[in-house]
Amino acid sequence: MPTTWTSIYIRDAINDQGKIPSGVRTASHSPDVIPYGITPMNNFDTKLKSSWENDIGKDVIANNGNYLYVRGKNLSPDTLTGEYTLYYANSGTIIQPDTWTKINAYDGNPTVQVQPTTTNNIALPDQAFFWNNVAEPPENSHYCLIATYKNAQLPNPVPTEQFTSIADYVKWVVDSPNVAWRNIYVAPTSVETHTENIWISNPDDKARDYLFSATCTNMPVGTIVTMSCATHSVNINAKVTGDSKKFALTAEATLPAEWAGAPLSVMAQAPQGQTLDGASISIQQYLLDGDQTEDRIAPLMVALPDHIKKPLPQALADTNAVLAGEFSVYFSGGDENFTVPCR
Repeated sequence: MPTTWTSIYIRDAINDQGKIPSGVRTASHSPDVIPYGITPMNNFDTKLKSSWENDIGKDVIANNGNYLYVRGKNLSPDTLTGEYTLYYANSGTIIQPDTWTKINAYDGNPTVQVQPTTTNNIALPDQAFFWNNVAEPPENSHYCLIATYKNAQLPNPVPTEQFTSIADYVKWVVDSPNVAWRNIYVAPTSVETHTENIWISNPDDKARDYLFSATCTNMPVGTIVTMSCATHSVNINAKVTGDSKKFALTAEATLPAEWAGAPLSVMAQAPQGQTLDGASISIQQYLLDGDQTEDRIAPLMVALPDHIKKPLPQALADTNAVLAGEFSVYFSGGDENFTVPCR
């Protein structure tokens, strides 16, 4: 039976209730890790409380200072304080702790203090984090944010050793209530073509079968989407022409044991004379061959979404899998008030 966390937790998803195991099946889009662009949030105490049921994150603007906020909720019977820590890292479906870099608080301290919070209330920060002069990520890539909470009784949850499997990394995120992860991107505007590179790897000590999917929403009919990864050990080459507002491109591949990885390139090209404004691409990596009897794997297994099942052979469509990573690109069309939709 799941147990309830008895401290401050940071959600992995809107429906995360602070249980262990959490029951949450997505790890990479926390609504409580909130990038907010180059303007600070007015009355952030009130805003962070009133928007608890929503994701109010905005785009991070490269080559500028950006404000970011972390919030949580107190499930303890006691009034608690503590500290939030925020890190960034380059994109990847598994992000080893030794690649993380801290983002300081607005006042320059390495952590943000949590205001005294009573039972079942929102645990508010005393200030924003400030990511100064955000460098553009590697070409056609993005950043990942990792937030943690600690107090005098609850030590820093970041492991000191490397993760040895993607399943272990996902399980650590979703079943550590004081840890959350969010992928972020500067949404491109008024483009006809966009390419996104996602670093894929397999740290397991044996080869693993994966399914890669690019879910396309609100794309102009006739948009061409391709997915490719060409190395001596992994070859992915898939293409589809969209015939509806929502469709998926999928590719299956076996990643070698202890494979350091390579970029998976996903490209979308709108029909001539049209743009990708208002559309989105969500790229997922699913672990297919996890042993469902393993304690670490079984709670993470999910059925594949119907739109991903559609282009697959029946036997593969009926497979349960672990969602090892997910990242979305939203094409804002230049709307300064554009916010990432809640998923």
